[in-house]
Amino acid sequence: PHQAVVEDVPAAATSEVALAPRVGGGHVLDNGLLRVEIDARGLVVSAYDIDADRETIAPGRAANLLQIHPDFPNMWDAWDVDEFYRNTVTDLVDADEVVPGEDGVSVRIVRSFGASRVTQVLSLAPGERRLGIDTEVDWHETEKFLKLAFPLDVHAERYASETQFGHFYRPTHTNTSW
Repeated sequence: PHQAVVEDVPAAATSEVALAPRVGGGHVLDNGLLRVEIDARGLVVSAYDIDADRETIAPGRAANLLQIHPDFPNMWDAWDVDEFYRNTVTDLVDADEVVPGEDGVSVRIVRSFGASRVTQVLSLAPGERRLGIDTEVDWHETEKFLKLAFPLDVHAERYASETQFGHFYRPTHTNTSW
């Protein structure tokens, strides 16, 4: 396994990030706070919070799942996302490559679809409970939009979305009357 060492991290955290092979294919990133398992398809099949002793990915699901939806809104092409977009989806589960990153402590994933290509680098930083996802998209599709799905095992009524002007709250469910 490869390791990166960083100084000046919180005492509760480790100062190292390890990358190791995963049983069954893929890779495991571990920084002592979060252990992330990435399968041979480049999907996150586990994101385990070590301090909380809790899996954060929904049971039986995989995260970092790129999805293509048709983009035929009722109005305002390229701006409007109507609720019915969820009725049709193509999961992009095939990867051209899933390999250790150049730094030895990240995972590089490349996917091709249609005339487009997505390159991702998944990484953990020492002392953080956050998976970093650096995504570069070379987009050549029309009337489609790309979404990254992360089915989390989180129980909450709302979540905060950040914008350049601050943040706002959204419900975590769609069973409202509006």
